[in-house]
Amino acid sequence: MTALVDEGANAARDIARGLSPLDLGAAALGDGIRRVVDHALSLSGTEIDVDVRPIDRLPDSRVATQLYRIAQEAIQNAVKHARASVVRVALDGSNEQITLSVVDDGVGLPTGRSVSDEGIGIRSMRYRARLVGASLTIAESPNGGTSVLCVYRFPTNAGDHARG
Repeated sequence: MTALVDEGANAARDIARGLSPLDLGAAALGDGIRRVVDHALSLSGTEIDVDVRPIDRLPDSRVATQLYRIAQEAIQNAVKHARASVVRVALDGSNEQITLSVVDDGVGLPTGRSVSDEGIGIRSMRYRARLVGASLTIAESPNGGTSVLCVYRFPTNAGDHARG
């Protein structure tokens, strides 16, 4: 009985974390993604390789928050739905862009499905990318699993100055 109560409390905590507002800055983005990976590791036997590099530049915390949520959803999908044995998570930034990728060796994407058939997780990732003007590509990865690639390009207009 105690184990069931603990499991229910943990599930409620996970739901609350997913619903609570998040306000991440550039420095906290990598740490946040590492926490998502640590949580996924604690729940599964999936091997997760992480290459999170420091991000020095963000226009505002909205971009960090949406990238974090996309990473969270992609990692969760790889662990829960793709039955992946290995997931690779990478975050890198430059003066031009921030790149987030989550690649797994799981079962891959269902064949013959249209965009309208996508689950809520994929639609959520697409919405979050659009919200901040990022591109999102979800495709079969070379190893037969799924690749999620989100690229946020910094505005190049003279009037758009990035803040850290």
